[in-house]
Amino acid sequence: MKEIPTKVYDVIENVTELPSSPKILPKLLNVLNNPESTNWAMAEIISVDPALTTQLLRWSNSSFYGCSDKCIDIEAAINRIGTAEIYRLVGMSVSKQLASKPLEKYGLHAKEFWEESILTAIIMEVLAKKMSRDANAGYTTGLLNGIGKVVINNCPAIHYEQIFETIDKENLNLVDSENKVLGFNHAEAGGALLDRWDFQEDIYEAVLHQYNPLEAPKHKRAACMLNISKHLVSEMGYAPKNEHMKYKLDPSALRHLLLSQEDIEPLIEESQKRFDELKEQLMQV
Repeated sequence: MKEIPTKVYDVIENVTELPSSPKILPKLLNVLNNPESTNWAMAEIISVDPALTTQLLRWSNSSFYGCSDKCIDIEAAINRIGTAEIYRLVGMSVSKQLASKPLEKYGLHAKEFWEESILTAIIMEVLAKKMSRDANAGYTTGLLNGIGKVVINNCPAIHYEQIFETIDKENLNLVDSENKVLGFNHAEAGGALLDRWDFQEDIYEAVLHQYNPLEAPKHKRAACMLNISKHLVSEMGYAPKNEHMKYKLDPSALRHLLLSQEDIEPLIEESQKRFDELKEQLMQV
């Protein structure tokens, strides 16, 4: 595992207003990956959070699912629409909390950050299925790929103006400028936080190595998948307009996964379709 600078953990300890909602995801993944788990086990985890429970019931009772009878508890909602769909709805709720306010230090509006996170999650899920990997883990990795930006944005001790000054003066990209000024970057901050929150290794290692996927010691495939997914989000137009902040594809990631450019177009089409369906679903709530 790449050694994460100690100062990253110091930053995490001093972050203000860091949402705790993502902590529920590794618990739910454990339930989903256990063939002996019941719907009640998942419902019990979710029901601890009243706000999340209310949001999920609202979504599951929306016209999108076309049911006239109302679900009155989470277990009923799970029985109706299934564990995988409930997990995606939990992810949507988590992403809305993460993107509840702009990331001012990065110049990102809340809507921009939410769209980028959700679309990355969708592409990761689609790609995971193509690669015969855990789709839920892929979705989670994509969803939380940018959580390190939330860490840095919410740390009062970090004055980000110097990052952009360094970008302009030395013509560096965002990650290299963060490394030079801060001594770490937002991918390292995200990987450290997910490790601290007990996410499974393939998730936090992929987030940590999203810019250098072949340096991931154990989970190169997951890191390569995230690198490609982030690039596709950029290609689809859901990325920062600033050239120095755009996500760059590592060509070796495609080679490592034995993917060609011809494999990419269907991924974009299916992911865009899923993303459009999701936005339609939200309009019906």
